[in-house]
Amino acid sequence: MTTMKQNTLPNTSANQSGENAMQRTIGKFKPTAQCLMVSGLLAAHAVLLANNQAHAQTGADAPMLEEVVVTASKREQALSDVPNSVSAFTGEFLDDIGAFSLQDYATSLPGVQYANQGTPGQSTLTMRGIATGSEPTPTVAVYLDEAALSSNSAYSGGGGLAADLATIDLDRVEVLRGPQGTLYGASALGGLFKYVTRKPTTDGIEGRVEAEYSDVSEGSDGYGVNGVINLPLGDSVALRASGYIKELPGWVDNVGTGEDDSNEGEQSGGRLALAWDATDALRLTLTGIQQTIDMDGRTQVDFNPNSGKPVYGDYVTSTRTAEPFEQDFQLLTGVIEWDLGFASLLSATSYQDLDSERITDEFAQYAPTLAVLPLPDDGTARFRVDIATEKFDQEIRLASNGDGRLNWLGGFYYTKQESDTIQQLDFWSDDLGGAVDFLPVLADINLDLEYEEYAVFGELYWSLTDALELSAGLRWSQNEQDYKQDALGLAINPVDPTTPIAAPGDSDEDVTTWMVSAKWDATDNAMFYARVATGYRAGGPNPVLATTGDLGNFDSDETTNFEIGYRGAWLENSLQTNATLFYIDWDDIQITQIIGGAGVRANGGGATSEGLELEVMWLPVAGLTLGLNTTYTDAQLTEDTPSLVIGGLDGDALPLTPEWATNAFAEYRFGLGDSMEGFATINYRYVDDRDTRFDSALTPFGDNYVLESYGLLDLRAGLVVNAVQFTLWGRNITDEEAEMNSAVYGSPFSTEADLARVVIGQPRTVGLTVSYDF
Repeated sequence: MTTMKQNTLPNTSANQSGENAMQRTIGKFKPTAQCLMVSGLLAAHAVLLANNQAHAQTGADAPMLEEVVVTASKREQALSDVPNSVSAFTGEFLDDIGAFSLQDYATSLPGVQYANQGTPGQSTLTMRGIATGSEPTPTVAVYLDEAALSSNSAYSGGGGLAADLATIDLDRVEVLRGPQGTLYGASALGGLFKYVTRKPTTDGIEGRVEAEYSDVSEGSDGYGVNGVINLPLGDSVALRASGYIKELPGWVDNVGTGEDDSNEGEQSGGRLALAWDATDALRLTLTGIQQTIDMDGRTQVDFNPNSGKPVYGDYVTSTRTAEPFEQDFQLLTGVIEWDLGFASLLSATSYQDLDSERITDEFAQYAPTLAVLPLPDDGTARFRVDIATEKFDQEIRLASNGDGRLNWLGGFYYTKQESDTIQQLDFWSDDLGGAVDFLPVLADINLDLEYEEYAVFGELYWSLTDALELSAGLRWSQNEQDYKQDALGLAINPVDPTTPIAAPGDSDEDVTTWMVSAKWDATDNAMFYARVATGYRAGGPNPVLATTGDLGNFDSDETTNFEIGYRGAWLENSLQTNATLFYIDWDDIQITQIIGGAGVRANGGGATSEGLELEVMWLPVAGLTLGLNTTYTDAQLTEDTPSLVIGGLDGDALPLTPEWATNAFAEYRFGLGDSMEGFATINYRYVDDRDTRFDSALTPFGDNYVLESYGLLDLRAGLVVNAVQFTLWGRNITDEEAEMNSAVYGSPFSTEADLARVVIGQPRTVGLTVSYDF
């Protein structure tokens, strides 16, 4: 197949089919707009297939979408052959839209929801509406190559610390939507997000250097540099290195501390990979990654939750003390790939260390209490959370080679995680130099947790005919958790706030997840899929406080996903269309329960999520690329959650989930002589209204704040002269004040719920990027 390098594009989802599962899934759907859209799509496909040969361009000059090879199913496959709802954004596409971190592209991925807590590194990824608005444990598993980055414990803050890695030297980002419990185990009950890096190669020396400058309309300047180099070290060994540093601009003024552009920061890091082809069949790869995020403050702006208007003005907040965030991430991996002839053996070992520290000003939550205490004018309640997590993972798997009727994959997985968490809530005054020592501490909590898990898993793939393949998978997992708590303070034990409460805890559980799917190649250009799969999130022990007593453990929650889909390639692969219908049952939802003024974990209620994901990519003429994806999601509770929880009632929408989300992309590349090329890119993202809590707001902590819908328009244009590229770009050209997330303040200690701290996206930004490839 002839391909066009300039048309390296984000390839779109591969989905499932099969008659029985299809009837079961469609029967669960209301006759809503998404069903009509899919019906229309299938009818259009029939017409296009009939006329494909008459209208297709032919010959070597016909533009074609490039095939992308993905590994999300733990086998190397062409994306079009994967019987799953998978999407891939190539590294070239991420460069085309100027993406650096998750906030730049996550909402462009169909079915993916992204909530920022005000800085890079403090983000929550969810898929298909599997969210409660309070996720100490992730619902989406995050991987880098073969290394699992997600934490499976509720006491390491992993739900709000999704790995936000720079896109430097990425080969692609892969997304698997829907539960992936068979291959990826715990925390994949909503889906999988996978970074795939470029590998060292002995083909020759290559690299890139790049510099960038940007100006924010309401804030400060930003700039950054990065570089990549690949070095062969002989015929069988190669080294690849990359590094970057980016000074992040600020645009939020803090009238409380008097600091302009208070959310400035820096993100820096690098990767070093060494690969050795010991034989033609044996390859060893060692990789080290490091990233540091250092932020002066958050992008939160004070809003009146009743009027929906800023309290102090656009891009203005007021806190009585600074709210910095620091994060250091280190990862070491070793991968052995061995072709045994009949099968391929892979061993993946990884060790990671993640340290995060965040500080927040809790004045709004404790205002009535602070008003009666002998504190200076800047007196407040300052909350510091330090989380240190070390994680070791080992996976060994064996996958059959060959193209016979029956293929298989099997493996063993082990992980051990140790998390140390310090939560300290002090009466605080910057004027007094820190914590107020003449008042008792509000809370001083030390939580130590050890999480250990073993799992075995396998999948079978049976080709009944050349056109029909059935698949099935099973995973058995066992986890054990040992927990130790040491806590004191007014909020912990008001009667005796200076005596620590120490309490151990432990839990263990066995979980089985499974998958069945069918794939039917109706023609060479049309595929239908059906899939039913389950996923889970690990349970665990609860803290023991004087105000709560022993609450026992909370259990794992589980999802079951029913999905049908279609993938079509028309006009000699210059037009691709993919559609997916899904229905998810979510049982025993893990939610936060408020007992004695403390937040603990509980199970309660159920929910469903149903919807449509549609993707279209088209190369109408050479050089012009058009793309569109849209997602409809109806996610809601199907029963009341228990009382005294951050929960809701039957029919409440699941938080942080837009009903509609759309991304449209266009790029045109054109020649300007033998050694010059021009290009122009436009990218538009639309995200619908979202609740930040359940609408019924069964919680003493405040009310639901509805985030307004937003649309972001980005433009890029540039010139390539030999190996040098100049790019002028603008992000958020219309200067939209995009509301990304929010927290409404109130508590058992406060009758006030009149402040919403809303995370606002970056204002209009223009910049220049210059790069050189060699």
